[in-house]
Amino acid sequence: MGEQNQQRDYGLSCLTWQDKETSAFISHCLNYDLMETGATREESWKNLKTVMKHHIEHCYSRYPLGLKRSAPPERWEEFYLSLQKNPQGVVVEQLDIDPLPPLPDHSIPIWLQGVDSSGDLPVF
Repeated sequence: MGEQNQQRDYGLSCLTWQDKETSAFISHCLNYDLMETGATREESWKNLKTVMKHHIEHCYSRYPLGLKRSAPPERWEEFYLSLQKNPQGVVVEQLDIDPLPPLPDHSIPIWLQGVDSSGDLPVF
């Protein structure tokens, strides 16, 4: 069987479209329900890949529940309809991930302070 006949199981599914009102391009990773925009299709796709990379790297060791999010069913339906209508329009790329090492079992306190520079009121 030739390689072109083998079906692959891709880990992430994304959908890109142009917003009619703003003309901005929107790219949506359905697996994690992450969206990014751009002035061009390429820019929105590049922005989404960056966000997906950072999201996966962070959630892998810091917030595993973040890897269980998903887009609503109607967006998935739109994705599969688009695949059927335009199978030649599919873009496949590899996303290189550098997962962070897990945090230690005990938490490390991180203190921060904030101040309202316009007056005497606390930030909180």
